[in-house]
Parts: sequence; C-alpha cells; structure tokens
Amino acid sequence: MGIFISKKLKYFIMAMEKRSFASASEALCITRSPLSKAITEIEEHLDGKLFIRKHNDLIPTPLAIEYYKKCKPIYEDLLKLEQNKTVKSYKIIFDSYFPLSFVNFLRDFIEAPGIEFRVEHTIITPENLFSLKNENKIFITFNDIIDIPDENK
Repeated sequence: MGIFISKKLKYFIMAMEKRSFASASEALCITRSPLSKAITEIEEHLDGKLFIRKHNDLIPTPLAIEYYKKCKPIYEDLLKLEQNKTVKSYKIIFDSYFPLSFVNFLRDFIEAPGIEFRVEHTIITPENLFSLKNENKIFITFNDIIDIPDENK
C-alpha cells in the first residue's frame, strides 16, 4: 500500500471496476469481509448507499458513480506519483576503451526491479568524475583515476 492512497479508496475503486465482492477481493488479495466492511464504512461516512447488493453482484448507485468519477482521476494521479518515486534511475557510463558491442550487449541485460538503467559509451574525462556528486551515475573505466578532491567524493 502506498503512502498517499488509502485502503478504503483502493477498495472502493476495485469494487466499482469489478462489480463483485468476490472478484474485487480476489484482485486485492483479501477476503470479502474486510472489503465489505470498508464499503459499509464509506457508505456510513457519505450517509448513502454506494451499491445495491444482489447475490454476488454490485450495482453502483448514482452516489457511487458520482464519487467514482471524482475519485478515479485523483487515484490514478496518486498511483503514478507513488510509482515514479519507487523507480530509481541510474546512468552507467562506460569508457570508450570498452568495445561498443560489449556495452550494447550489457544494455540489453541490465535489469533490476525498481531500478531503471541507462547506458552510455563515451570518453570519460576528469570533469565527468567531478559530476558524480549528488548524481546517480556509475562510471566504468580502465583508466587510472586521478585524485579527486574530498568535496567531490
């Protein structure tokens, strides 16, 4: 569960989209009981019914449709915000001494969950090394590394 999205909002969105407690609870990996309880709590807060319950079907009321139309875009924006925060981006810079075919081969195979890698092949200069501070860059070189002042380490 993310930091910005409440369980109840997530449960409501899923119930609206699945139109069934069984399908929604399965998609959420929970039992029907907490889902039903959360929907009931939302209904009590809004002082109105969100769904007409028929067997296992959920028929949205006008109140549910109104709130879904208002909540869904906000929910999507929050979801994107949380997903962007969890992906870390790194740039791996290979010195020109590495064969380009090797760099391209690695580009296709460097993967890790929650991490995005971008690969570059260039001549690494002392200025590149000074830019390491506060940046997600990884330099790979066969050259001797010059002394880097402490403030740039």
